[in-house]
Order: sequence, then C-alpha cells, then structure tokens
Amino acid sequence: MTDIIRLTAHLAGVRHKFRGFHEKLKSSGDEAAFLKLVMEKLPPDERKTLECEAEKSADRSWTVTGFFDHAYPPLLRKISSPPYLLFSNRELSDLGENCVAVVGARKCTEYGKKICNSISYLLSARGFTLVSGMAAGIDSICHRAALECSGKTVGVAAWGLDHKLPSSQAELQNAISRKGYLITEYPPPFSPDRTTFPTRNRLISGLCSAVIVVEAEVHSGSLITAKHAFSQNRDLFVVPGRLGDEMSAGCLLLAHENKARIIFSLEQFAEQLTGMGLAPVEKLPPTKPDLTDEQSMLLKLVLEAGQPVGGDLLSRKSGIQPSRLSCILLELELKGLIRKLPGNVYSAKES
Repeated sequence: MTDIIRLTAHLAGVRHKFRGFHEKLKSSGDEAAFLKLVMEKLPPDERKTLECEAEKSADRSWTVTGFFDHAYPPLLRKISSPPYLLFSNRELSDLGENCVAVVGARKCTEYGKKICNSISYLLSARGFTLVSGMAAGIDSICHRAALECSGKTVGVAAWGLDHKLPSSQAELQNAISRKGYLITEYPPPFSPDRTTFPTRNRLISGLCSAVIVVEAEVHSGSLITAKHAFSQNRDLFVVPGRLGDEMSAGCLLLAHENKARIIFSLEQFAEQLTGMGLAPVEKLPPTKPDLTDEQSMLLKLVLEAGQPVGGDLLSRKSGIQPSRLSCILLELELKGLIRKLPGNVYSAKES
C-alpha cells in the first residue's frame, strides 16, 4: 500500500492535481508528513482516479528513488520543481555530481555532428558523465560517443520506461540501459505528449553542473533546456556557428544575451570545466580508440616521421584534401594520439 500511496502522491504532481506540489515537497520535513499533506488535500474523486492509475503503474522491474531517499541526485533536489519520484534502470547512488549535459538540434548539420562527437568523446574520456534526452541528432551522438569510449551516460526520458518506442529510439534506449542510466519522472507505462518533453528538459539541466548547447534554432527544445539551466544557475556554454545559419541562431542568441559562454577551444573548455570544480572523481583508464582508415593512415605518417611534420606534407603523402585533413587531425588530437604545435605541424603525443 505504501508504494501505491507514493505513486498516487507523485501522480498528483505530474498531473498537476495539487497546487504548490513542489513547494510543499521541498518544505516538508520528511516523507511521511509530505504524503499525509497530499492525501488530505486531494479531493476524494481525484484521489480515487489517481489511485487507480497508480495501481496500474506499480511495477517493481524499475528502480524507484524518492525525493527523501539518500540516492536522490543532490543537484536535482535543489531545483525549484524536483520530481517526488524518479524511475530508473539502476540505483542512482553512484551517479555523482560530475554530470554535463550536451543538447542540440535533431536535424543537426555535419559541423554540429562532428563538434558534438568531439566534445562528447573528450569529456567522456576525461571521466565526465554525459546527460541528454535520447532524441535523434545531437542527443544520440552524445550518448553513443560516451558508450563507445566506455564512459558514463544518462538518458532522461519524457515517457515511462515501459512505453514502446520507434525501433531506432528503442535501440538507443536499450544500449544506454545496458551500460548507463535511464531516468524519468514518469511511471513505467506513461506515454509522452506535447507537454512531457519541455517539462522533462528541466531534469536534463537539473542533474548537471554545466550544460552545452551544440546547435539550436531560436524556438527549440534545446533553448528550453538552456532556459532551465540559466534559471537553475548552471554554467551554460554554446558552440559558435555561422551567421545566418538557423541551426546556430539559438546558440548565438544565448551568447548575445550573456546567458552562455562561447566554446573557443575544446581542450581549454575541458580544462575550464575542471577549474570550475567539476574535476572527475577518476579518469577513465587509457584505451586505444577505434580508428578509421584515414585516421590510421595519418597517425602512421606522423609516427613514421619521427619529428614534427607539417600539414602540407601530410596532405601530399596521404592524398587527403587540406580541408578534410584538418578535421581528421583534430579528431586524432582529441583522441589524445597527436598534438598540434605552432606552425601547423603535428607530432605524436607522448604516452
């Protein structure tokens, strides 16, 4: 019965059936007092309806973490409207506060894809936990980059974890479930609607100390997340883009309004996060990342040179055009395999 009472109270907040729900949650001294208050204040007909829904939602296959539980994420507890209950695929006690959100457009550009992958790989390799919303585009790239280098990632769902998803999204959720965290405020069978996605975005920023917007239109879900991050006093960063590009307009607006800082250099950005007190608890053990044929060829050329080698020479020997070459060299640099020296020359990075 206790589980049903907790779910009934939680649904009162999710369904907006209790005015001042989150204020009462944060001001209550303990869980028993909070539950008593909610149950006494709910009109009998609404309470009965919510209890019926709670009985259908009761599912012990997912972990349930309450606001008053020790495992409840401490940063999320501090936001103005924290969920009373969280549903997840595993215990949240070891999630930590070392979380950074990476969000952006579903229909991102090739530039956005490349930068998101680089940022996500770099932060994950340094031990940060990457948080996003499991959507197509930037979200998906962020999650997959973390999984590929054996890092931690958190998918924050706008639906119940038993909800049937389209095949591509279900595959990503399953991949995250195996190695990372799935978190939602919605009970297992809960289906999403147009309100659950913007509401969910407060949790993406709320779980994190910093939020990065890679690409976003002016009117987009990513800017809703950014708005939450700003109101929650989170550090907000944007990736600069081209003037006149719709996918960069949201990022440029945030920078123009002095709500976000621009990322000028990926390495400096990672160091900046560390300097802000977001140093990883422990860095991941070094692993040899998978390389494409082009990356392997260029790395081999740099190693065989035995001394710093210029980009022009690498382009001639590899047959790769300079514009493409610079992107591949950046990828190798971010993987920690080479380093760029003054004068557009490169050398192998000492292990």
